[in-house]
Amino acid sequence: MDGSRPSRPLARRVAAAWIGVVVLASVLDPTAVFSAVGGLLGPVGQPESGGQLGVAGSLASRIDVFALSHVVAYGVLAWLLADSLETTDAADTGDAADAVDAADAVDAADVGGSSRLGSLLVAVALAAAVGLGVELVQAPLATRTASVADAVVNGVGAVAAVTFRDVVSR
Repeated sequence: MDGSRPSRPLARRVAAAWIGVVVLASVLDPTAVFSAVGGLLGPVGQPESGGQLGVAGSLASRIDVFALSHVVAYGVLAWLLADSLETTDAADTGDAADAVDAADAVDAADVGGSSRLGSLLVAVALAAAVGLGVELVQAPLATRTASVADAVVNGVGAVAAVTFRDVVSR
């Protein structure tokens, strides 16, 4: 196994914990959260002392915070899922049973001759499915709004993160 990646069980636990964080954040009242945290962050997009918006302030004033939070949340989730789905080289551990399991996993994940592509597609699909599920959970909540646009942004974040992960890991 490559030393730069966490073990599969650890990666799966971290991904499951991240799903919990995302679901919890999705059911909280965002107004209450932002007003509680707002004092710590200060005003976003307000002029600096000279009356001009700084570069960071100007950029922040043009970015939809909620859309950005969706991209980041589901991008991180897809990245973690991709780590948890990667097959390990059990021959490095010397455990013959693990080697057979790893070989079976490679065969099961082989999509069009590319197990790596298959794992990445599964990671994106799982992250997008969690996002869709969260949108369905939000539908009956008075303080939240379910949105097809949010579900699409979730998928975009997942695709972007997995693509970036694949590029930097080569």
